[in-house]
Formats: sequence, structure tokens, C-alpha cells
Amino acid sequence: MNLQEQKILITGATGSIGRQLVYEFTSRGIKPIVHCRTTSNTAYLDSHALEKRYADLRNQEELDKLVQGID
Repeated sequence: MNLQEQKILITGATGSIGRQLVYEFTSRGIKPIVHCRTTSNTAYLDSHALEKRYADLRNQEELDKLVQGID
């Protein structure tokens, strides 16, 4: 499986674990799609030019949109 061709979603991408996952993926040339809160500081994510998606995980409609197109 070639991860560079997969659409991977990292939830909580601005948190400590999510941020580390972003680092690990991007250092390997993989550009994941990232989920974050609208109130989060996304400067680190922006520095990697990643696609950001916002959703309230308690809202089924938003959750459905969040995972749309993810492998």
C-alpha cells in the first residue's frame, strides 16, 4: 500500500498526538487531510499546506462530510 496515494485523515491534528502524526507523515512526503477545531491555532498545519477540515464530531452530518473521500 502506497500511503502517498491514500487520502488519510488525522483528527485532532492540532493536539499533541495529532501534531506528531502530522510531523511523521509530512516528513515522509505524505500529505494527510487534517481535522481541527475552528478555534485552534493552525499555523503549524498551514506551514505544510495541508487540506483542513472542520467538523463537530458530535454532529452526524458534519462527521459524514468530514470523512467523505477518505480511504
